Amino acid sequence: MSERRRKAGLTNRAVAWVAAGLLHALIIAVLLINFTSDRETIDPFDAEKVDTVKASVIDESQIKDQQEKIKQQEKDKKDKERRERERLKKLEQEAAKKEQELKDLEQKQKDEKEKAAELEAERKAIALQKKKDEEEAKKEAEKRKKEEEKRKKEEAERKKKIEREAAAERQRIEKENEETRKREQRLKELLDAEEAAKQNKEADRRAKERT
Repeated sequence: MSERRRKAGLTNRAVAWVAAGLLHALIIAVLLINFTSDRETIDPFDAEKVDTVKASVIDESQIKDQQEKIKQQEKDKKDKERRERERLKKLEQEAAKKEQELKDLEQKQKDEKEKAAELEAERKAIALQKKKDEEEAKKEAEKRKKEEEKRKKEEAERKKKIEREAAAERQRIEKENEETRKREQRLKELLDAEEAAKQNKEADRRAKERT
């Protein structure tokens, strides 16, 4: 399109140079007409010049029309080129706007994807942490259960031991009580025997005294 504009510019300049030359010729012809109109008589040679000037005047009118037409064409062409530039500029602006909108949309989609990826990563991290916490809680519960079972077992064994020791202590006490009772019984028997012997001895003494 720039090559077409360059060629059109060269054509317009050539037309302008031709129009300028014709305009100068017309001005010269007018000056000649004014110069010859001051003379009272015109010889055949001058009459031929007058005809030439008249023809020049006619040509001048045509040239003016042609120049006006060319100017109008140039104006129309410039207006068309201006409108075309404006249209192209508008299209470029719209294209730039569409491109910016597309970039914004791509950026928005990129941001949304990144946000979605972050949310997914966060969700996975939460799920992993939850699973880890559940496993730790399960392990802790199993540990507490084992410790409770161990404590109950130790408590039962300790209780059995205490019961065995208590039973043994009762047996020991009962045995000691039995031995004490037997000793007391033997002591009582000894005391009773001694008392009986003493009474018998006293009875014998009294019997002797009576005798």
